[in-house]
Amino acid sequence: MRKFYLFFIASKRFSKNEQQIDSKKSAASFFSEDKRDVSFLSKSFFTRKLSLWIIAFFSVAGISLQSSAQSISVVSVAPDPVCAGTDVMVTFNVANGSNPDYFTISTFYQAYLSDAAGSNFLPVGSAFTVSALYGTGDNATTTGLTQNITIPAATPTGAGYKISIGTTTPPSPPMFDGSTGAGAPLTGFTVNATPTVNAGGAIAAI
Repeated sequence: MRKFYLFFIASKRFSKNEQQIDSKKSAASFFSEDKRDVSFLSKSFFTRKLSLWIIAFFSVAGISLQSSAQSISVVSVAPDPVCAGTDVMVTFNVANGSNPDYFTISTFYQAYLSDAAGSNFLPVGSAFTVSALYGTGDNATTTGLTQNITIPAATPTGAGYKISIGTTTPPSPPMFDGSTGAGAPLTGFTVNATPTVNAGGAIAAI
């Protein structure tokens, strides 16, 4: 009976030692994984901080991280009203896109004339250049550019005509497409029919 008791005590001690060893291994494993998690979190935190610093630097320096496109806006068309077959002076502004999409003295423009409802823009006249001191740099603007455009003689009378300006360089695709009416003024101008003179010298229609 005494031998059985001693064997029982020894077994309990051995079991207790095994539990302690397993506990130590579990703790060591937990702290090891915890260190790896902390290391990962530290790297992730550092990466986020670095990204924020980079974005802040570009913002303060005025450097855009997103590219921008060129734009043209027609400011005015004069005179208004105008007779078909005569000229109007179109005044427009341009804004550079991101390098290298800049307006220069070598830029070719194309004018587009709408119908009397202010839609369905079609090319009018030939492509042209405008000599000016153009702004340099991304998004730089050049204002007050002008060009005379001839209103076709067959243009019907109407009060909602609009003119837009696009570019033709590079040829395909255009850097700014004016054929959609982009950049045209919100308010249209009036075109009157070409006056005709009858045999007696009087004006028959205006």
